[in-house]
Amino acid sequence: MFKHALTHEVAYGSLLLERRRALHSAVADAIRELYADRQADVVEMLAHHYERAERWPDAVPYLAASADKAMAGFSLGEADGYAGRALIALERIQGPPDHPLRAHLHHVQGQCHELRNDWGPAIESYRAMAEAAEAAGDRATQGLGLVLVSLAQIYAHDLAGGRASAGQADAIADELGDLDLTGLSMVSTLFNQSVAGELEGPYARTAELEDTARRANDVFAKIFGLDLAGELLHMRAREEESLSLLREARSLAEEAQIAQLMQWVYFDVALTTTALGRYDEAFEAARKNIALCERVGDKGFWMCRAKNTYGRIFIELCDFARGHEHNQDAVDRALGFGDLETLRNAMLNVGDCALGRGDAEAARACFDDLERDFEADRDPGEWMKWRYVQHLWMSSSMTWLALGEADRALVDADRCLAIADPTGTKRYMSKGRRARARALAALGRSDEALHDAQLALDRALEIGGPEPVWQAHAARADVLTAAGRRDDAAEAARAAIEVVEAIAAAVQEPGGGAALLASAPVARARELARSSG
Repeated sequence: MFKHALTHEVAYGSLLLERRRALHSAVADAIRELYADRQADVVEMLAHHYERAERWPDAVPYLAASADKAMAGFSLGEADGYAGRALIALERIQGPPDHPLRAHLHHVQGQCHELRNDWGPAIESYRAMAEAAEAAGDRATQGLGLVLVSLAQIYAHDLAGGRASAGQADAIADELGDLDLTGLSMVSTLFNQSVAGELEGPYARTAELEDTARRANDVFAKIFGLDLAGELLHMRAREEESLSLLREARSLAEEAQIAQLMQWVYFDVALTTTALGRYDEAFEAARKNIALCERVGDKGFWMCRAKNTYGRIFIELCDFARGHEHNQDAVDRALGFGDLETLRNAMLNVGDCALGRGDAEAARACFDDLERDFEADRDPGEWMKWRYVQHLWMSSSMTWLALGEADRALVDADRCLAIADPTGTKRYMSKGRRARARALAALGRSDEALHDAQLALDRALEIGGPEPVWQAHAARADVLTAAGRRDDAAEAARAAIEVVEAIAAAVQEPGGGAALLASAPVARARELARSSG
């Protein structure tokens, strides 16, 4: 009744504790009766009043319902708080403990910690979930808790711990014959191996993973399996197959509103559509990921990746100003977050932007810093290092070439290919050959250069995206020019321009096509196209 908050507090504080409890109890009962047909609208009020009334058996279900409601709305602080209060209230109830509810509440808290990148607390919560489920005799939920522990351990860079936890979950799946748990433990195991660069298993089992996901009953298991299968296909540049799975996973994730999986899927869709040159779809997915990260309070794990990918799309369109803007933002966030993979991928893109703007010295300084950091690493499987080090050697090669150091450019191109070829990374097979061809041409080794330029184009055509194709045509034009074959060079340059103009015509992003058409590489291709005899 009191209008002023301070007056309200004084009046409330003047009540004896027993009187307060009685009033809260009466209010709660009245609300429950008045809103009997729509209690979902008032679960928070009921939780508050029954908790203050210390009617713990009545408080617990409304606290748990409030946690679920907040979680569904991605209000992670509230969800975590309600779940914690429900766990405390559970301890105050006389009688046998409610282990299934305890498991559920720890699951909610684990999700909150995971979405905010608090890996230690996430691991603790998921372990508590598994322990409560074990106490309840619920082996399936125990296995799910162990899978979630294993994934959080991977995020925390504890790959050995992640493998052990996934193995425990897999043993339970075998014991129960639980298809959903089998699929999730497979996701964790294959994800762990791919992070470490142990690719034989993930590549060999991609079809098995997809099949298991399709037969899954649980939507979480289905989405996660389809997404990782799509990501593994993307790693091998099987982009159309990848995108088909990822679009299916995105539709399911958005329908189910599972935030963790939406982050994964948006990221993978952005990568794959960029590789295919479907830039507007890539922009959309990256922006959705950024918006979701902001909504849930992601501290950097997904936000840095989303910003890095968003900037990379601009780089492919030769818009180096916007590419630098978003990747420098990712660098700044990653420095605060403390994750090497997100930091290094963003720094690589910052270096590429410097090179794209014609500042080879700045690019060289960036890549030199990264090379020193890599050499100091003691963990060769450090979170996808096998992938991003290919990027380093490719970009480093192009930078040495811009600085007139063709010998050093050739060394780094070979370093790129030494990883790209055995890992089946077609993008860097093409890029590495492209860099090698340019370096060989600069060294006067024309026949070898032409051979590598053709290999670069062949690999680019296998990928199916337009960016590596036009870049390979442009590289061939330069190599043919160096070999004195002006007519062939002009033909290759015209092929590059044809692809570029098709990209520019298709891109709806404001300024995207214009930046590409105005770029220095395209200007160089136009010059060569006009230089035939």
